[in-house]
Amino acid sequence: MPLSSSDVRLVSLTAPVSGSFSGVDAVVGRTLGGAARAGVPLTDFDLAGASGDLASVAVRVADQGLADVVRMGDRVDVVSASAELLAENASVRETRGQVVVLTLPRLNATRVAAMSLDHALAVTLR
Repeated sequence: MPLSSSDVRLVSLTAPVSGSFSGVDAVVGRTLGGAARAGVPLTDFDLAGASGDLASVAVRVADQGLADVVRMGDRVDVVSASAELLAENASVRETRGQVVVLTLPRLNATRVAAMSLDHALAVTLR
């Protein structure tokens, strides 16, 4: 659902947030790529790309303890068992036990989905 002017508000911050917007008009009509918390600055990464460059993928997390801590809206990096960084700054869309649904760039989502077929993956909280 596209954002309306009643969904966002402009606030002044002491230091600008990287990727943030200078006005409400820059985000009105755009769609969130994942969950967003009230009162947290929106950045370019929070908004879905106009070209559909984001995708969501379900990942079985190797560490059940960490899976219990990860919450919707968190940002994580995805790492393979061989310590290969598969995706950075993915948005947690949903959690269900040991499965975490992530929204990330489509190219990374394809690699993450393929790797997760055979192995549980690790996520690191940002």
